[in-house]
Amino acid sequence: MSQKSTSPSNKTWIYVGGAVLAVLVAVLIAFSVTRGGDKDELTGVGDITTMLKGIPSKGLVLGKETAPVTIIEFIDPQCPHCAEASKSIIPDLVARHVRTGDVKLQLAPIAFISPTENGQKANRAIWAAGQQGKAWTFAEVLFHNQGAEGTRWLDDGMIDSVAGAVGLDKAAFDEARGTAAAQNALEESMQLATANKVSGTPTFLARNTKTQGQVNVEDLTPAGFDAAIAAVAADS
Repeated sequence: MSQKSTSPSNKTWIYVGGAVLAVLVAVLIAFSVTRGGDKDELTGVGDITTMLKGIPSKGLVLGKETAPVTIIEFIDPQCPHCAEASKSIIPDLVARHVRTGDVKLQLAPIAFISPTENGQKANRAIWAAGQQGKAWTFAEVLFHNQGAEGTRWLDDGMIDSVAGAVGLDKAAFDEARGTAAAQNALEESMQLATANKVSGTPTFLARNTKTQGQVNVEDLTPAGFDAAIAAVAADS
């Protein structure tokens, strides 16, 4: 019995087709990495949800309204150092100070690195998420899925993916981030940054909630935050 053979021309097409397929797969993978992927591919969502579970969140503030100390964090969604702080600093502050009611955290989103339209969109999105009590969840998930510098990872697709992953009402979210109130809030953050001579992100400012006495947190270690919190708490 003779076996069926493949003609040279058919083999050529198989080789060419395989090469084209490999290129397409590589392009799709690169696109997915650059863009940040869909919500099912986002990392850190479960851990962040657990970290913040049960903590009051209103607007851009995380923590009890009665907390004696407010720590303001100036952030830029595209800042790699902010992404590092999201993983190395925020969990400790939340666990040791926010959850205990000693401190409340306030986000101050600014377009520091690159005041592009996408950067402004992301800042408005953080504010809009805050209208549903999820500004910190949104920002933390965004930082955990930050793309490489110089890539166009921070697009409408990424913002929509994060919104879906953290469970926002999409219609209300889209409406809120297009309002004048959202833009006004960002302008207030910029004014606050200017008034406090913020020259980089992240910058942390510890403030006595009642007296408004404040200090810049220069030492971003747990001990450094403890010292800054104690200093402003003692202000009367």
